[in-house]
Amino acid sequence: MGNAADGATRPLPMAHGESLVPGVTLARLEPGGANGPDDVVHSEVVGGLVWQDLWYLGSDDDAFRMCVPDIRMPANQIWPLHWHDDWMFIAPLDGSVLVGDWLMRPGDVLVTAPYVEYGPLVIGPRGCQLLEVFSRNRKGGGYAAEYHDHPTLVGPGRLMYRPGIHKHGPAGVFNFGARPPGAERNEGNQTMRIEGTPGLLKGSLAGGGRWDLGAVDDPDRGVALGTGLTAGEVVPAHRLGDWRWSLVIGGDLTLGGRPLTVGDIVVTEPDVDVPEAVAGSRGARLLELCRTAAAETRLSGS
Repeated sequence: MGNAADGATRPLPMAHGESLVPGVTLARLEPGGANGPDDVVHSEVVGGLVWQDLWYLGSDDDAFRMCVPDIRMPANQIWPLHWHDDWMFIAPLDGSVLVGDWLMRPGDVLVTAPYVEYGPLVIGPRGCQLLEVFSRNRKGGGYAAEYHDHPTLVGPGRLMYRPGIHKHGPAGVFNFGARPPGAERNEGNQTMRIEGTPGLLKGSLAGGGRWDLGAVDDPDRGVALGTGLTAGEVVPAHRLGDWRWSLVIGGDLTLGGRPLTVGDIVVTEPDVDVPEAVAGSRGARLLELCRTAAAETRLSGS
């Protein structure tokens, strides 16, 4: 939908989290589900107000960061067909969204390759909360010129979240121009098929799952994981080779003795000691995002 967040190289502290141990930060999704905190998406904003929070995986001296936006959108909002110049991982957490001809609900996953036009996004009747992950935080992509005056794209604002700051701002600065090669068939159409379109991959978190966000032979590709832990399962203390972002989407667990429930987030930096985790009596399900494939494998701790 929108462009990625600021990709400038600078330190991006996890100010809205707390340190469990050095290099392991705990955070939590803001409340409100699809409606956003205090039902903010119901504000009377032409084109609809979007609320957004962000996490970045990577440090100021890394070649790139992964950007993990938590986005809340109002019912029936429409984002036209568009494309990104980054690998994207899209996963609804609350409500629903029609993407092209596919009605996505919590548990569904869509991976999009760079320069593949898809959409539109039509937000469901209860609104939608989704993760729209930019694998390398690239800000490019765009919309066909025919959408230059679309109400969602020229509307007066969205609400950006930063720790302690809620601020109305412009809807965004969007690129308009020629469709990328291969998308010419979408000209004059309002929607398209997801199934069978090269560069689009449908998936589900039911039963786990793993998705490469980049070429499978690229060690710097992002990786998304659906991780399931059985009741009482123990994940020994370990280290990771890169940044990992883990969201509890089902059940519960303890990490270093700290209870975690649905909506809790663990951000792990590379080469730090991660405490033992133990799944609760109902087990636990996690959605995990690795900045690169190096974060996928748990290594024995020091």
